[in-house]
Amino acid sequence: TDTSKSHNELPVRMRAMNTTSRIQVLSPGMHLCTSRRNHSARSGGSATAAPNSEGDNDGDEAASVLSGEECYARALRALETVQRIESQNEEQKAAEQFESMRLVHEREEERSRAKGNDNTSNNGSNNDARSAPRAKLAALDEDKGGGGMQSRAAGVAVVKTITRQTRKDRDAKVTQHTVCDSSISGGSKSEETNHKAEAQRWLHVAAFRHLHPKALVRLGNDALEEAKQMLHSPRDAKSHTGDDDSYDMPPGVRALSPIGRAVRLYDMAGKAGSAEGYFNLGHLLWTGFPEQERSDRDTLSSDTNQSAAAAAAAAAALDDSDLADIPLCHDSVLRMDRQSAIIAFKKAVQMADPDAMYFLGVYLLSVDDASREQRMKGLGLIDNAANIGHCGALYYLAILYLNGDERVDVEPCPTTEFVERLDCAADAGDSDALYLRAHCLYHGEDGYEQDYAAALDNFVQSAEAGNADAAISAGAMLHRGGLGGVIQRDRRRAFELYQEAAELGNVEGWRNLVACYALGEGVPKCERTARYIADTMLKSE
Repeated sequence: TDTSKSHNELPVRMRAMNTTSRIQVLSPGMHLCTSRRNHSARSGGSATAAPNSEGDNDGDEAASVLSGEECYARALRALETVQRIESQNEEQKAAEQFESMRLVHEREEERSRAKGNDNTSNNGSNNDARSAPRAKLAALDEDKGGGGMQSRAAGVAVVKTITRQTRKDRDAKVTQHTVCDSSISGGSKSEETNHKAEAQRWLHVAAFRHLHPKALVRLGNDALEEAKQMLHSPRDAKSHTGDDDSYDMPPGVRALSPIGRAVRLYDMAGKAGSAEGYFNLGHLLWTGFPEQERSDRDTLSSDTNQSAAAAAAAAAALDDSDLADIPLCHDSVLRMDRQSAIIAFKKAVQMADPDAMYFLGVYLLSVDDASREQRMKGLGLIDNAANIGHCGALYYLAILYLNGDERVDVEPCPTTEFVERLDCAADAGDSDALYLRAHCLYHGEDGYEQDYAAALDNFVQSAEAGNADAAISAGAMLHRGGLGGVIQRDRRRAFELYQEAAELGNVEGWRNLVACYALGEGVPKCERTARYIADTMLKSE
């Protein structure tokens, strides 16, 4: 597998620290990766109370005396319990599914062996015919070389990964060699439901009685997820609002569509002091919902007289503009509104939000019709984000100064300066910076001396930060080994890295897993698992 990565073009990546999820934004002429976040916000004041649940007087009394932060903490504890139960259920279902695959395969082997013996030896002993399948299975076990437990653990992990991937597509077909009993559960379904209800109740109390910013952002994220579910699988979508009177959501917010509710909740969070709320609001208004392809957004922008030049001028004017009242959204479509999006981003910038600084800065540098003054303001915003530790901004500046940009009076820097800048971004944890530094160390270029051991370490760190290509590169190095005796071959670790890449949805990761199982490299040989992966995850490739 090729370990190289081209870095001649200026990549733009948003890598917000301490984020829980990310979403790509494609705007005319640039690629931005921004984040939807559930962290770091200031608490707000109080709000009027809403109806309480009947038969829950103790909980209601607690809610009436607890602060917004305490209510939010209770919600997080309940959500942690839900995640633990879901993880246990997933683990058990994957184990049962893998076991069913194994048993089906063994029965097929027995029937195949018995049939072969009947055809080749009519005079043979019945005992020999019956013992042949058992001998075959014993031989298979012996071939594993004591790796039975390893094989099962690896197989269960693969099934879990496939389950996560195919869950995204309700029409995905499971291969005929698998049997999955949906009734199998590692924890009580009622217990899971109760904890979910508890988490929602405390989130609503924190959000609507105390205007707790983080709770409002969290509920906004839930509403956005609900909107996505309704878009892709309307029949399977589940409401996060709850129909019970125990929830405190105001009727006016509850009546909105899921995407309208997300917009309103992010707006409320921003007004309560959350930079995350304004950033997420800006993101939704920037892309619209559902997100259109770039050409569609260009058309939309033209239709609504929101030219790139006008948007750039609005972004460069970092004034105290106010968001106009956002129209209530009762259907499933949110039209793109970049003027309002920029105002939301600017409000986040005024709260010292580095993601918003980076977003607007990159936008101003990417607009073809932007003036020099606007571009310089964009560079200043990126500098500000980098100065407060935004790793994506640090990486952007490293590439910018390596290549130079005469539009902002930046000359290509010496390689020593590039190394210093890239090291800052990589040491801050940016996965792309780590990947690029690994590439430079592997090839010994752009100011770095060739160092295979350091390259491998950086590839692994980048993989741990979520870079699937880095996981493939690290796996390839360990799978081959050698490189002048510097890298010891470790195909089992290579298999694990390919598994990590597959977890991130990387097709090369799946292909390499198929090869590992088919050839018995890093994992006991198992052609049935190789076929299962190929049939399930690579059939359309």
